[in-house]
Amino acid sequence: MKNLRADISLLIALCVSLWLFFYSDFGTSPFPQGKLAQIPTSFKWQPPAPDFSPPASSLLESVYLTINPEDFFSYEKGIYVPGKEWDAQAFKKQAAWWDRPANYHQRGKSWEREGSISYGNKKANAHPVKIRVNGNATRAYAQKSLRIYPGNKKEKLFPNWTNQEGNRVIQYAAILRNGGNDWTKCLFRDVLIQEIIKDLNVFVQPGKPVSLYINGEYWGIHNLRPRIDEKHLAAVYATKKKGVAIIEGKTLQKNKTDEGAIDFKALLDKVKSADPTPGNFEHIGEQLDVPGFIDYLIVQTFFSNADWPRNNVELFRISRSYALRKWRFMLTDLDYGFGYSGLKAAVTKDMFTHIATTKNTLIEELLGGLMRFDAFPTLLAERWELLKNKTLSTENLLEQIDAFEMKYAPHMPAHIARWRKIESMEMWRKNVEELRVFARERHIQYEQHLRQFTEK
Repeated sequence: MKNLRADISLLIALCVSLWLFFYSDFGTSPFPQGKLAQIPTSFKWQPPAPDFSPPASSLLESVYLTINPEDFFSYEKGIYVPGKEWDAQAFKKQAAWWDRPANYHQRGKSWEREGSISYGNKKANAHPVKIRVNGNATRAYAQKSLRIYPGNKKEKLFPNWTNQEGNRVIQYAAILRNGGNDWTKCLFRDVLIQEIIKDLNVFVQPGKPVSLYINGEYWGIHNLRPRIDEKHLAAVYATKKKGVAIIEGKTLQKNKTDEGAIDFKALLDKVKSADPTPGNFEHIGEQLDVPGFIDYLIVQTFFSNADWPRNNVELFRISRSYALRKWRFMLTDLDYGFGYSGLKAAVTKDMFTHIATTKNTLIEELLGGLMRFDAFPTLLAERWELLKNKTLSTENLLEQIDAFEMKYAPHMPAHIARWRKIESMEMWRKNVEELRVFARERHIQYEQHLRQFTEK
């Protein structure tokens, strides 16, 4: 009995201590204002540094999200936390922690939450939005990418962000991206590459850094991007959504009914089996944007994207007119480029051998088929000769890296202190310097690999 009373007393003392801690430190709500940053959002989450303070001012555009904290952070339905899904499902020991089921890995309408957004001035008019967590494995990072949909059809997200032609960059949905895999190093690899090659014959996903605030709390740097989907492409090309076909290389073989996938499979069969005559090559060029594919191929191989071509292959077609019916590739998720997965290995990597040995991928089959035609390796070599002295010259790469470093650097101390994944500003600058090393050393290796490939 004495032991039972002692156990009960200990339990009561523990409950009282928890109650005092909860109400003295956090108020009467589990999600009090100003304390959201203290909520663990990942298995690898760390609280903000003791000396963390939000930036007093920002040269970046500020984006303000207002949400119901329960929708993001509650155990049952919070989309930003490990939550009940982390505890509910068995965890395979051989699986990586970032693959473990969690609330933030859930997808679909049932894991979409409502909120409002305003730009530049938190007192500005807020617009209703719908929010989901975005990405794949990087959802497990403490800072997550968010996909933003307009709350109603009449709303236009970020209407003041326009391109050189004066058109809105974001046509429908937006992504506030955490930097993808590069969240651990520079934060801007993908955006940097897209900026470098934006004038090539390939569809790009532009981006720019913004400072995000959630319910008034500083949430770090995010890269604002348009979400490239059927609605976005339909708006860009002034057609209807049903006139847009998008296919992913990874799921092409699984797609038995989609008209676009069926048509591309037929084209791929033709590329692989047709007699390699000039006439057949010309006919293939009526269905495939060959110059665009060459630019796409050079970008992926030159920047040594280690997460390709098994992953991150997407292409589209617009059926509005004959001129736009050609299949075009789009560049997304280039985080593993520019030496992310190991500088020395990336500089020396023969990506053409990598493609050839990554069997049963769309790129391996398409490139292998095109190389049978005499015109293709000649076009590929000629295009590289042009790009190496302009867009992809060492001088241009270094200039772009310098510009990005200057743009991000003033805001990195607060971001680093908020999330504590990148160790310090010194480490961040070291990571950026690796980009410069890649820019200086890649050309000699790449040119050798390309020559060997095209002169077989």
